[in-house]
Amino acid sequence: MGRPAPTFSLKTLGCRVNQADSDEIVRLLEEAGMDLVDFGAPSDVVIVNTCTVTHVADRKSRQSIGRALRRSPEAELVVTGCYAAVAPEAIRAHFPGARVMGRAPPREVAAAIADSHSAGDRGRDFTAIRFGERRRTRPTVKIQEGCRHGCAFCIVPRARGGPRSRTRGHVLERVREFARGGSPEVVLAGIALGSYRCPDSGIGLGELVEWVADRVPSRIRLSSIEPMDFDPRLYDLLAAGRICSHLHLPLQSGSAAVLQGMRRPYRPAEYAEIVDRLRAADPSVAIGTDLMVGFPGESEDDHRRSLRFCAQMGFSYMHVFPYSRRARTLAARRDDHVDDQTLRRRMSEALDLAGGLSERYLAGFVGSRAQVLWERDPSGRCMGLTRNYLRARPLGFEPVTGTLQEVKLAAGDDGLVAVPAAAAN
Repeated sequence: MGRPAPTFSLKTLGCRVNQADSDEIVRLLEEAGMDLVDFGAPSDVVIVNTCTVTHVADRKSRQSIGRALRRSPEAELVVTGCYAAVAPEAIRAHFPGARVMGRAPPREVAAAIADSHSAGDRGRDFTAIRFGERRRTRPTVKIQEGCRHGCAFCIVPRARGGPRSRTRGHVLERVREFARGGSPEVVLAGIALGSYRCPDSGIGLGELVEWVADRVPSRIRLSSIEPMDFDPRLYDLLAAGRICSHLHLPLQSGSAAVLQGMRRPYRPAEYAEIVDRLRAADPSVAIGTDLMVGFPGESEDDHRRSLRFCAQMGFSYMHVFPYSRRARTLAARRDDHVDDQTLRRRMSEALDLAGGLSERYLAGFVGSRAQVLWERDPSGRCMGLTRNYLRARPLGFEPVTGTLQEVKLAAGDDGLVAVPAAAAN
């Protein structure tokens, strides 16, 4: 009987690009003969793919490492991702002996681990591993990396480097691979997704999506797109139903003065034009956003203007977060930071607005029919996701996870519920 396969656990923090990188690491290590175990379970290797978008993300990264090492004190620790890229010495100070790999691509991370821990190819069916019970119903395909924008608050370009894109052939093959494995939907993601430019053909994001959609039947969803990078070709793709009716456009502030201080190269009126054109293309479209509260120099008038603008936009959801001071950014050098008490009050007001907007958007679809993709939420409950990013739990039946189904939406005690469309007739 051979020796047991080496084991590894992995924790991912942050964005969909990080999740895509982690999925690739898992795939490569499994192909090298290693076994994935739950994070926190004893393992030979602990991998943490970190985030550094805020100081809270830094702290969560350190906490995740600490929890895993308490369960596996002898494990090799590998730390990658954005926090590892910008603060390698801080990680080594907290966790001596850690292998800090920062910006290293997934293939390099996996190769370094496999070199010392691989059990070799043990005759596995790797397709079953990749798309078996752990497969994602909505896998992410990373098509772009890095960012050229110099937003005053953001550390990500320092962590991720400049923009670069994958070829359309690579993207198509990854989407086909997931489709063959039974995933009904794929999410195309990037750090600055709208700046995608194929290195071979020179096509942009809109042309890429159209080219892929012509060749693969999967639902295509796009992750976050910066307003300054928005590709006008997406309006027609949305109108034709070639992409999911869901766009996430980070606003950051509805005040022109604050946007200028942030070094965001658009103004509220330009942002509103994008939203208006999206709704003209598809009135049901879900438009989500990020709103930063308490950027240095934000006055009470700026805050009020920002909330009024968000209300006018009628977002389907808002990710609201306080300004986080990041070393080596332009905003960190300013001397007009908002005090904590004011920041907490403004956060509360913004969150109240976000909750009301979400409820209003959701209420508009009660009684409508929709196609949902059944998946499991973090608690293990089965939930259906519509093309326009509404979630509904099944009422009175047990759906099959990873499948698409036509349903009728109704109001439930804690959100939307779904019943099969045929049963609703």
